[in-house]
Amino acid sequence: MLVSTFELLVKRIAPLAPGGAGAGINAPFRRVVQGYFLIITNLNPSRTANFFLQFTIPSLPAASTDAFNREFVLGAGANVRTGYDVAADNNVPLTLNAGAANVNFKKFNTARFSAGPLQTVSVNLLPNLGNPDVLTNESLEVRGSVELFQAYGGLREIITGVPATDVLLSAEIRGTFLDNDYPNNMVGTELDFDQINYGLPLASGNGRNTVESLSGITLPVFPAPLAAALALEPQLLEEARKDLIVNLNEELAPLRLGVQPLDPQRQPPVA
Repeated sequence: MLVSTFELLVKRIAPLAPGGAGAGINAPFRRVVQGYFLIITNLNPSRTANFFLQFTIPSLPAASTDAFNREFVLGAGANVRTGYDVAADNNVPLTLNAGAANVNFKKFNTARFSAGPLQTVSVNLLPNLGNPDVLTNESLEVRGSVELFQAYGGLREIITGVPATDVLLSAEIRGTFLDNDYPNNMVGTELDFDQINYGLPLASGNGRNTVESLSGITLPVFPAPLAAALALEPQLLEEARKDLIVNLNEELAPLRLGVQPLDPQRQPPVA
């Protein structure tokens, strides 16, 4: 389901005039570090729900050299990061994986995360300040849309499917205005920081939403006489097994998007 837009920033709130960041007219034009937060409540009182987020951003022209500031960069030099928070699991990192892409857009999927019955989780998409270039460049500016999908929790759900689930959603932007002298390691130096946050309108117009179901696959059921005949013919049984595997793989292929890795530490805590 489509959730909302998002905007990541590490940028001056206005272009600087000549004279330096903290001088004269430039003094108020501080850097803002801005991230996206999505709060999700699983409204099902008896079933754990597995989810992943998909972020879609515009593609830059092939000749562009500004990818670090206008697109998601993954890996060791990543410019963004995602995290997940529920109950005792505080801001557990979530892997961000590249998805479909063309000349118009690029998609990125988070790893799978879980929300137990009636649990509320927080998922964030933030500038990666662990990479010093993000703050030094002060030019990060990435916008796009956010979608929420259910994910399969295991082989049983791949076979049986996953029913639609109701959730309560709240999306917001949170930011920090940095002092012009930050970072400053001088002891006794007083720095000035300010905070900003505002809610984002949801695409549905409602806080309560339904996340789409996931279809399962249909396994063949052999009639008793055929099963007995196959048992007497090992070669036929082996051929039937191979055909079943081929057909199963063909049915699984379009479902693989929802099969996301799940770290054991991201499982919801036991009540």
